[in-house]
Amino acid sequence: MTSAIAAQLSDRWWTFLVRGVLALMLSAFAFLAPGITVVSLVFVFGAYFIISGVVTLYASLSFGGGGHLWAYLLLGILQVLLGGIVFFEPGVGALSLAFLFAIWTIVTGINEISMGLSLRDHLPDEILTILLGVITLGFGLYVSIFPGLGLVTLVYLVGFYAAFAGIALIALAFRLNTVRKKLGAAHGA
Repeated sequence: MTSAIAAQLSDRWWTFLVRGVLALMLSAFAFLAPGITVVSLVFVFGAYFIISGVVTLYASLSFGGGGHLWAYLLLGILQVLLGGIVFFEPGVGALSLAFLFAIWTIVTGINEISMGLSLRDHLPDEILTILLGVITLGFGLYVSIFPGLGLVTLVYLVGFYAAFAGIALIALAFRLNTVRKKLGAAHGA
């Protein structure tokens, strides 16, 4: 079943690429404009969560079930809901945003660790996804323990995290695309 999951993930390699590029864009925005108003920040994060959630939902619904893929469905739904809450309720405040973000990163971290562990037999030296999951989980726990760290500090932390996540997701996308090509060549032979 694990090779079926790897085949399905490799067919959707581009969804990881899109999420990685979005994360890098979020990182650039966080570093280039840290002094923006809270309302602008809320809208940027809300839009990111909605777009990332829709891409994740598309990927999970196209898998056709199996294994732990329900976690992607749950992650996509949570991202869209989080984005909707943040986007349509900009007055939630920095503390609420920090807690919402912490919940999202904890769920995402657990999901990334699970995916990395299931892919390690099919992608040589697959450590980036597991490492990303551990960092994501740790980041979510840190923000949930210290939610009052300040919005500008949160912006920089998110910027660093998004840069790492973007690089890891793009690297995973290209590795999955390589697996897809190999699987296509094996079926074509």
